[in-house]
Amino acid sequence: MIAWSKDFNLKHRSDCIYLRPFFDIHAGTSDCDIEMFKRDVQWVKDTPNAYAYLGGDMCDFINTSDKRFDPQTIALTHLKKLDNLAMSQCNEIIDILMPIKHKLLFMLEGNHEDSIKRHYHLDVAAYISCRLEIPNLSDIAFVRLTFKRSGRASRSLKLFTAHGFGSAATYAGKIKRIMDLMLWADADVYICGHVHSKGFSENVKLSITRQDEPRIIDNNRIAIIAGTYLKVYSKHSTYGSRKGYAPGPLGCTTLKITPFGGCHKVNKVTHEGPLEVEIVNKTNMRDINVDAYLVD
Repeated sequence: MIAWSKDFNLKHRSDCIYLRPFFDIHAGTSDCDIEMFKRDVQWVKDTPNAYAYLGGDMCDFINTSDKRFDPQTIALTHLKKLDNLAMSQCNEIIDILMPIKHKLLFMLEGNHEDSIKRHYHLDVAAYISCRLEIPNLSDIAFVRLTFKRSGRASRSLKLFTAHGFGSAATYAGKIKRIMDLMLWADADVYICGHVHSKGFSENVKLSITRQDEPRIIDNNRIAIIAGTYLKVYSKHSTYGSRKGYAPGPLGCTTLKITPFGGCHKVNKVTHEGPLEVEIVNKTNMRDINVDAYLVD
């Protein structure tokens, strides 16, 4: 487990930071919605104060000698590069992310990066982090985001993030696995992936002040399933279809962090409110029929 921190300098009280965790892209497969991912990366590039980090399983990384290899799942752009498939997929994801490398905070390793390293001695995570010049925080990390404003005290957000765990089929099981982390890891926000879903849940932890007059403190916390870009159902058999997993919304989760929002006055003195975290998501309200959903 690695501890890492990042400072942000803000100019105005109303300034906010947008954060997009990119998890479970599985680039290089025909079932990955790579065009959606490119649009989400472009949004980070075009939006002031927008940042992102990589949550693992960036590419599929399944070689021809792997028992899981299925030629039907290989994207057309990689079919002529089967002799060096993993590096071809690496270079594709790096090329997409290169325009926002100055806005990428760090990366995590997923089970697909770990698998190809252990079985084929190819450290794709090290290659990606080196090319994009971002720290590799392994598979699980504590991250402290500190927001500073000139002449004011700083505010910090404690983030606990991991590629993810478990194989629950239901949404309740998936979110519970992240909320279980709240029992032993102290943070404000918990973000995981791996389960190819998207959503969040909030809870409150009560405590008592350590000094002076005793009073109850309630700490709001949020658990987030980060999202994926991999379709469950296609025109060919997939891992998800063989397991009977339900399809879910694709894309990433966007966090809007307002460190100094909600000010109020007491006896003509302005007091700034607590740090605020808001989930900002959009849903494409289209009809999902078989022909529209299945990839070509």
